Amino acid sequence: MKRIFMFFTAFAVLFVFNACASKAVDPMQERIEKHIVFEGLSKDIVKSFNYRTNSNSLLEVELILLSRNDKTISYEISWFDEDGFKIQGPAYADKKDKLKLKKNKEFVVQRVAANKDAVSFKIILKKG
Repeated sequence: MKRIFMFFTAFAVLFVFNACASKAVDPMQERIEKHIVFEGLSKDIVKSFNYRTNSNSLLEVELILLSRNDKTISYEISWFDEDGFKIQGPAYADKKDKLKLKKNKEFVVQRVAANKDAVSFKIILKKG
């Protein structure tokens, strides 16, 4: 009887540790979910993604893309103020840039907000 109890106790402990381990969330995946919208593209095109407030107090974004095939994509970055409003103006005009990604070659996108009002952003990645 004692062996059966020990077996079930060990099984329960392993089950709890396994359940907790499977819920760990990758910090980069959390950032991607919060800041990037994919339209017709797989999320695995993003190799790395970071952002920070730089030494000039400007929001800075770095996105490293890696494609398994040659493909053309477009992207745009919208910047938002502390109230969640989209920042307008010549420096923030909606600009859709096209990128030609080469098979298995990294492409680095780095952008810096034009002024300190930008505290958040959204990146839209589209196929074609």
